[in-house]
Amino acid sequence: MTVIPNLGGWGSALDVNDRGEVVGESVLSPSQPGDTRGGPGNPGQLPAHAFYWSPATGTVDLGTLGGEQSVAWAIDQHGAVFGWSRVADPGSAVAMRWTPASGMVAIPTPGFRYAEIFAVNHGGVAVGEAGPGPAPTLPGHAVMFVPR
Repeated sequence: MTVIPNLGGWGSALDVNDRGEVVGESVLSPSQPGDTRGGPGNPGQLPAHAFYWSPATGTVDLGTLGGEQSVAWAIDQHGAVFGWSRVADPGSAVAMRWTPASGMVAIPTPGFRYAEIFAVNHGGVAVGEAGPGPAPTLPGHAVMFVPR
């Protein structure tokens, strides 16, 4: 077993690729007495950030796209990370992709106020959820993101 250092508080590893690179989410500060915070992706778990880990780099805080929370749900075989990030509008979350070269970038989702990516395949096709209202307001729609 390998213990992956977190970003200050609890951490959850959510995916690993064949190269042994790991992604997930970590709270930035330790829990306080009586803290009942739960698990990954819970909007009440602020501030928490997506992370990337490899034996070469250690744990890397991926930051956000302007809000207080991000989550890395998936990593492809080339090391590209996928998930979602809050933005400055507190009711919005955007699908995101992160690489060491580009950093975190939003994936366009015209007509939707929130979008999240949960998995990616070897061909770079990602899947998740998107919806028109504040995140995560129903009705959400299953969505597929195909690279161009």
